[in-house]
Amino acid sequence: MYISLEGVDTAGKSTQLDILKKKYPNAIFTKEPGGTSLGLKLRGMVLGGEAKSNIAEMFLFLADRAEHTQEVIKENQNSLIISDRSLISGVAYANTLEIDRLIELNLIATSNLLPTHIILLELTPKELEFRLSQKANDSIELRGIEYLMDIQNRMKETIKKLNINHIFPPAYAAHARANRHAAPISAARYRCGNPAYSVSVLCTQARLCPRGGFCAAYPSPTAPLCQ
Repeated sequence: MYISLEGVDTAGKSTQLDILKKKYPNAIFTKEPGGTSLGLKLRGMVLGGEAKSNIAEMFLFLADRAEHTQEVIKENQNSLIISDRSLISGVAYANTLEIDRLIELNLIATSNLLPTHIILLELTPKELEFRLSQKANDSIELRGIEYLMDIQNRMKETIKKLNINHIFPPAYAAHARANRHAAPISAARYRCGNPAYSVSVLCTQARLCPRGGFCAAYPSPTAPLCQ
């Protein structure tokens, strides 16, 4: 199973991943960009603003994604892989081209390998503005709230176009849960489509789940939503 945690900058992916590492110690944790030795160099170039053209930046990300697919994803296909970002971010952030064309380029980089599940931590403009105000911003965050909200919308559109199993929990709810219970969004247990067992938001019984492997409690814990 290959799971990608997505979200715009400041959505709280790092917090969730730190907690997931404790809950799933045998999983392969990785990230894009920077999940390989080459990727670390490419990531530094992007975040440092070394690429002066948007097209150059896009190809740096594609190079990282191709290396990451070869060195991490293909090598661990029989394991649980949890990644901080995937081609979903690659398509969304490279917003100088049409989404369909970007999907084609990213599928070349990934050899047509896609995440089996996507969790996109969704931010409101107000929450995003607050989070950006609380930290020093890198070259991407400095592009502003409107830019990042457009990226979030492109992420959602890309996920739907690729027809990947997904949930879009609000980032503030995941953050509050983590702070209150020291447990990730995946630790809150709800009833799935099969009454024989309970599963989490990130379904630990995905191979058994009759409806695809995700069980979420949105809009409320009393109205579970199996997707």
